[in-house]
Amino acid sequence: MASPATPPSLIVLKAAMESLGQWIEWINPNRAEYDAVRHHLSGIPTRESAVVIQSLLLTTLTMFEGVATPSISGITVQPDGLTVQWKSSPANIIRWGSVDSDFYQWVTTAIQKKIIPLDGAGSKVALPSGVMEAILQRLDYYQSALTVTQHCLDRLKRADTGSIDTDIEPVFLFVLISCLPLDQLNALFLLIHHHLPAGLKVTGSDGRTIAVDQIFQPSSDMKFMIEKTNFYMDLCLSPGLPIFREIALAKTVEFFKKNLAIATVRQQLIESLDGISRTQIAPRQQLYDVCITLINRILRP
Repeated sequence: MASPATPPSLIVLKAAMESLGQWIEWINPNRAEYDAVRHHLSGIPTRESAVVIQSLLLTTLTMFEGVATPSISGITVQPDGLTVQWKSSPANIIRWGSVDSDFYQWVTTAIQKKIIPLDGAGSKVALPSGVMEAILQRLDYYQSALTVTQHCLDRLKRADTGSIDTDIEPVFLFVLISCLPLDQLNALFLLIHHHLPAGLKVTGSDGRTIAVDQIFQPSSDMKFMIEKTNFYMDLCLSPGLPIFREIALAKTVEFFKKNLAIATVRQQLIESLDGISRTQIAPRQQLYDVCITLINRILRP
């Protein structure tokens, strides 16, 4: 089991990479497992196709709602599988190769949470058609988003702030925010706080009503600031609070354009961005490249 201090996003990335080792050698026409995977991608899966789908669905989690995977509260790894804990819904249990109720629930969760772009409600007794194609579509999107993000990071490192605008992908802004030191993070949230309408409220995952403008007041508690950052991401991605998204993204863009003009701030951010590129972006790009290649071999032998 990973250390409790390790962020869930890094645990799920490591678990997805390790799960690939179970089946990567199967995707070869000379292996008996190849047909067991390729001919059982819907209906009742074989053990082999179940492992592949479990692993690939885990891979789609590695950038679900951004690299910080804000909807996931924890990942527990066991010798025969793992458990995914969600902030607002029951956990998913994955036992490698087991075709049981937990397997079908894992697929259903991926469909219902829109982790993969597949219509329907899922099934408790069979694998719906189109799962592999939906996984491929999602991973292609992630790869494109990472390419754009890396391009934006490279421009920022050249002191080019033209890549930051209000129509920017939120995932890129989330990467930038995660690089900010505590004092800069407080300054950003205070700027947002001053422009939020009084009385703006949201219902939390535990059912409590939260005054949004109170959340973004300054704090010296790093753990609380991380929670606030996740809250910011959740609200920006929520379709139910467009007013928050509009204000938050506009003020975040304004904040970065102003502060990146300051040499010391820009240098500190560049150092953090280099770390993000090395530890977060590059490993995901490599993982998605391998998975996309393998899926295409399965679907188009």
